[in-house]
Amino acid sequence: MKKFAFVLLVLGLTAGVFGQAKITLLQNKVEIDKQMKAYAAAWGKANNVEVNIITSGGDVSNGIDQLLKADYAAGEMPDIFVVDGPARYADWANIILDLTGEKWVAQTSLPYVVDAAGNKIGDASKGKVIGFPVAVEGWGMAYNADVLAKAGVDPAKLTTLADYKAAFAKI
Repeated sequence: MKKFAFVLLVLGLTAGVFGQAKITLLQNKVEIDKQMKAYAAAWGKANNVEVNIITSGGDVSNGIDQLLKADYAAGEMPDIFVVDGPARYADWANIILDLTGEKWVAQTSLPYVVDAAGNKIGDASKGKVIGFPVAVEGWGMAYNADVLAKAGVDPAKLTTLADYKAAFAKI
């Protein structure tokens, strides 16, 4: 719920900056679409702002990219949208607002910061803050224990990228 509140806090800041009573957010997390829309409706009602949540994702290949390109061509870009990494940032760098001076930047440990060349960096003091994560996900890896044992690889020692590269070379 904190993530939703944070997203909508940014929505409120956008409404304040642009003086608009309607905000459109394009996001790619289909698994939280229902919750996002419910929270946006409640927040919008409480703050007298119409919030439109558009969700594209799941098994739709490049759904966000296609929607953004179509919206841009039609002059109907969403106010807030997902940038899923450096390549997408490069596509939209000329229209993305510098958020470095916003109060919330000091309240997050994970701002999305880019350097002058558009490369993602971690230090907000050395670049431009263009966003924040809308989700922090944990991913796991499954492995075939018999294959690893046969190759002499101890899965408990796979803790770095170099460890994985060495293991793959053995296998």
